[in-house]
Amino acid sequence: NPKLFSLEKKQKNLIQMAQGPEYIATLIEYTVSEDNSKPDLEACLEIADRTNSGKAECIESIRTITKLLSHKNSQVVYNTCLLLETLCKNGNMRFLTELNNKKLIDMMMK
Repeated sequence: NPKLFSLEKKQKNLIQMAQGPEYIATLIEYTVSEDNSKPDLEACLEIADRTNSGKAECIESIRTITKLLSHKNSQVVYNTCLLLETLCKNGNMRFLTELNNKKLIDMMMK
């Protein structure tokens, strides 16, 4: 499928382009976008690695995920939940502690 190939190529270029906590928000938004039927596992693991790399990236990831969980598009919310599952399974203790501190799980239960 040419459209799928083009999307994968754009995603790989995006991943190679930038660094830092601002970039992780862009990568998360791109990965969970409504254009994707489900998040790409490679991108999810890249996000997990970047989230584990520093406190600023960790906090930015949680902030972006919190914002996207209240998105109006149900596909985005679903993809965000799948990404969050991957991050919880592959996150380090810093991520899990920050996740608990931000009360994200409490907000999701409302």
